[in-house]
Amino acid sequence: MADIYIQPNLKTYEMSPADNVIYFPANIDVRICPKNAMSSIKEIYRLHRNHPEYVGRVYRLNTVMEEGFQFEIPFRKNSLRMAVARDPVARFKSAIEYIAANREYHLSLSRDDLPVLPETVDGILDKLEAGKLRNNHFYTQAYYMGNMNNYDMIFSMKKLPLLFSLLHSECKLKFDPSNIHENKSTVKKYPELTTEQIDRVKTLYEKDYQYGWANIS
Repeated sequence: MADIYIQPNLKTYEMSPADNVIYFPANIDVRICPKNAMSSIKEIYRLHRNHPEYVGRVYRLNTVMEEGFQFEIPFRKNSLRMAVARDPVARFKSAIEYIAANREYHLSLSRDDLPVLPETVDGILDKLEAGKLRNNHFYTQAYYMGNMNNYDMIFSMKKLPLLFSLLHSECKLKFDPSNIHENKSTVKKYPELTTEQIDRVKTLYEKDYQYGWANIS
């Protein structure tokens, strides 16, 4: 099947709904979404494979093309399908803190995939609303994960220990994933959002509220 392999330009290629999944043992498919514990889930899979680095976008895309069920891409046939949902306001705040803190590091890796952000939350929202600022950390959960009815289990961020415990037991992991928390924001650049800013964020992420991704407790 060598002819199906794809090598996207890693400087510009963004994860898409066609490849944002990790295939765990026991036919468990976990859909991943930026700022929804994605790095922690990738770290669990990295440790499971005893690999020095995360499995990257090229690996995931090619694995989906080899193993995904063509009528239910990106899932495997008859898999147990899981996802993590997050409050859109908390996710937005985490996204801007992550981008601000990690842009220089990404550039040091020759990855120009994080934008320069305005110095204020209002400035960021102005640009997002005008369509002048774009990054996949801002894409909606609805875009990345689609219809909630496609999943057998959906976990809120506070229920992550339950997800990790399930992966530990069902996938026969040889390590305890309970303390894994990758890319946790520590230093905060931006203040807490005002009521007006929260309303603006909710408007931007209207689809996440409509599709139910904002309502998982």
